Amino acid sequence: MNGKRVASTVARMLPLARVLLGVMLIGLAAPVAAQTPSAPASSGATFRSGVDIVTVNVVVRDRKGRIVKNLRRSDFELLDSGVPRAIRDFRPDQAPISVAVLVDGSGSMQVADKIAEARAAAQFLFAWLDPGRDEVGIFSFDTGLYELRPFATADEPAGLHATLGGVVPFGMTSLHDAVAATARVVAERPNVTAR
Repeated sequence: MNGKRVASTVARMLPLARVLLGVMLIGLAAPVAAQTPSAPASSGATFRSGVDIVTVNVVVRDRKGRIVKNLRRSDFELLDSGVPRAIRDFRPDQAPISVAVLVDGSGSMQVADKIAEARAAAQFLFAWLDPGRDEVGIFSFDTGLYELRPFATADEPAGLHATLGGVVPFGMTSLHDAVAATARVVAERPNVTAR
């Protein structure tokens, strides 16, 4: 190309380059203008929200599935998308539990006084419940499922023992049906997480 042709081509492209440059500057200025705070509307309220603290509940178990107790804040590391976060509050509390006790009340429990063993096992379990926090519901079964005590806090050990004493072995055993029916009762309960 000779010099005159290059100069002529550049002269024709110069107005187009100016227009493109102007469009680019306007395009860059628009986001900046959008970020500039505008005067708040005088007639409306402003609502802002944020999260300062997030509660994270954990249960730590060893390799055998047993709950690990006596943990300290220094035993934990909290990561948010790989970024370490400070643990502001640490409470090693145990959460309340709900226990459904299902007692075989069929005639087979009369053999070798199995009902006494079942009552003793349930009483051992009741001793581990935290009165006022933990809940227990007591069910019995033979050919059907019977709710002997609806779910309530385990406040009165004597009442729990008396409920078990009311189980009189009789009838046929429908273990699988009773387990399934008890599971349905537990599943239909509202999820109570805080007391």
